[in-house]
Amino acid sequence: IRQMYDYLEKQYEANGLLTANYHSFNHSMEVAQLVLELALEFRFRLSEKREQGFSDAMILEVVLAAMLHDFVPGRKANTKPSVSETIKAIEALGPRQIFNGMIWKDLAVNIQHIKALILKTEFPFDDAAKGTYEEALDSINAQQKTNIGILAGLLQASDLLATCLLLKPSAAKERIKGLAHETNKLEDEPVSETADFLEQYATPAFNNLPEPVKARYQKRFAKIKVYFSKLAKKATANFSLRSIKNNFTPQGEPAPNKFEMGGVTYIINGSTIESMGEVLGTIIITLEGAKRITFTIRGPPKGITDRTILLTYLKNNR
Repeated sequence: IRQMYDYLEKQYEANGLLTANYHSFNHSMEVAQLVLELALEFRFRLSEKREQGFSDAMILEVVLAAMLHDFVPGRKANTKPSVSETIKAIEALGPRQIFNGMIWKDLAVNIQHIKALILKTEFPFDDAAKGTYEEALDSINAQQKTNIGILAGLLQASDLLATCLLLKPSAAKERIKGLAHETNKLEDEPVSETADFLEQYATPAFNNLPEPVKARYQKRFAKIKVYFSKLAKKATANFSLRSIKNNFTPQGEPAPNKFEMGGVTYIINGSTIESMGEVLGTIIITLEGAKRITFTIRGPPKGITDRTILLTYLKNNR
């Protein structure tokens, strides 16, 4: 583990991903920390019931899988990781020469186990991802398949929960802002979406954790849910000039203060947030060579983008 840690730390640092973005070196190590805690707790509970638990080799495998689950050789900052690319990297190097000269055989771990575990971290875990994972799981012998399946579930939960269980709310917010750089969004967008993520994905995962682990993290998890719920409510009023400009900016180009639509050039002069209530924002727009026009965004805009509202307004008020 120490050798893998040192190797990955150097690779992530060289690519500017030690702490930058969401899927950073730090995130992977936090996932490894949490899944180790879960795996050991689960094994202890199995032993109390006199049931066969995970072997030391299996626990090593799930920790290594956690450390590797977002690692793509050569991936640069501000880009998303890819589970399929991680799997390709593992397959390409083979069993006799893997990451920094380490040999899987000498570590007494199984590459097929590592691959199946990592495949469970695909997000979203849709039908296609589930099919790929189950195919990999079916390649494992029956005696080990059940335990690897349990460990894969613990790894998936750790990936979903590590940020909100191991970081303070303010630190989690900064980490989540990093998702924006990977997906070409504004920083406040993934932050405002986190409350829904916690409800839809993180809460079910948390509820399935071993009871002693849930007890340890219950207060922290409740606190972070309240924290991001408040941020989500605040974000509904955050219709800024920056956001409007971003929606009319081609990827990779600087944000302009004007755009063209239907042969007409529109110039954005400014933006003000009037209140947190009924009136959410006022955007001032000038038609080039014409008078200034103003439109106001009213009502909760959930599910409607700035661009959609703006296009609808201009279409109806040409």
